[in-house]
Amino acid sequence: MVTERQTELLFGEGRHPDADRIEPALLGTGAEAATARRTTAGGNLSEWSGIWPGVSFWMLFFGLFLMGGWAVAAGALGYAVAVLVRIWPQDWLRQHGHAAVRLLVPTPAYLRFDVALAVLAVLVDLWLVSGAIVFGADGIFTEDWMGYPGMTDPTGQGYQAAVVSVLRTTAWWTFGIAVLCRCWITAGIQVSVLPLAAWWIGSFETYYT
Repeated sequence: MVTERQTELLFGEGRHPDADRIEPALLGTGAEAATARRTTAGGNLSEWSGIWPGVSFWMLFFGLFLMGGWAVAAGALGYAVAVLVRIWPQDWLRQHGHAAVRLLVPTPAYLRFDVALAVLAVLVDLWLVSGAIVFGADGIFTEDWMGYPGMTDPTGQGYQAAVVSVLRTTAWWTFGIAVLCRCWITAGIQVSVLPLAAWWIGSFETYYT
C-alpha cells in the first residue's frame, strides 16, 4: 500500500517515494547530507516530458497507477464476485456433447466470469509492475526514460533479480490456478503479461550492470 508520505514525496516534492529510507541509509555509509538529498531528487522534469516537473510521461503513468490502481483492481474484484454470485445457480458445465468438449469449453455463464477475472488479473498485474518500476526508478534503474536516477541505492543490488523472480513466480502460480479452474482467458493473460513484464524489467540497465 502506498502511504500518504510516499505520495507527497513522489508527486509533491518530485523525489523518490522511499526517500525517507534511502537518505538515512546513505548518511550511514558516510555520504554527505547534500549528496544524500540529491540522490533522492527527481531531477529536472522538463527534460523528460514537460507534463509534470521531474517525472517522464511513463513514470507519471506508472506512479499514478501505483497510487490508484489498487482501488480500480478492488472494484474489478467486486465485479468478478458479483458475476460469480449471479451465475452460481446456472450450469458451469455443458450438459451435452463429448466429455472433452463439456470439460474444456465453458458455458456462456462461466465465460462471463472468466472475462471478469481476466480484467482483474490485468489490473493487478499492471499494479505490481508499476510498483516495481516506481520503487526501482531512483538509485537502481538507469533507463533514460525514467529520468534522473540519482546516486546508487546501497540497498538495491538484488532488487532487479528479486522483482523478476516474484513476477515469474506469480505468473506460473496464477496460471496454474486459472487452468485448474478452467478460466482459459485468465490463464492466457497470466502466462503472457507477467513473464513479458519480468523479461522487460530484467532488461533494464542498472547501476549494478
